[in-house]
Amino acid sequence: MSKELIDAILFAGIPIFLVTLLLSYWASSQGLDDTDEQPDTKKALNTADEESEPETTKTENSVPTNKTGNVLHEKWVQFGGGYYGVMALCTYLHIELLEISQALADFESVQDFIQSVNVAFFVNLFISAIMNMVAAFMWWSHWPKILPIVQPVIWLICTYAAYVAASSIVRSYFKYR
Repeated sequence: MSKELIDAILFAGIPIFLVTLLLSYWASSQGLDDTDEQPDTKKALNTADEESEPETTKTENSVPTNKTGNVLHEKWVQFGGGYYGVMALCTYLHIELLEISQALADFESVQDFIQSVNVAFFVNLFISAIMNMVAAFMWWSHWPKILPIVQPVIWLICTYAAYVAASSIVRSYFKYR
């Protein structure tokens, strides 16, 4: 069990912590959140503020949550945001990087690569990206094939703890900033 915990921390906890830290920091610095939902207390404060403010300031102060222009943040929100979104995003990036490295390894030379780039190449690339997105939504079935997972509960607890820790660090940073 201790080896499994160490593996979970090294192979899953630390990467999830770093990805969550980066995504949450970037989103918070842009005034965005990982979901469209707001806590009830914040909604109540916003409702009270909106009643006293003129109509023009409502639209000026609103920040769109999904139209950021950042591909990673959009994917994160598309995967549901939060913990599930981080896990799905990491899975998607892992699958894509594996496929790209395997595809590049199949070419013997740069000339071979240039000759094989055609319309069918891009169509296959697009179809593969869609299939990878579906696989990323089912991240819990992907990682046991890749990592030495014997006790999945340990891995889930480790990754969730890493997610919560990173999110808390970012929230406290922006709270006292």
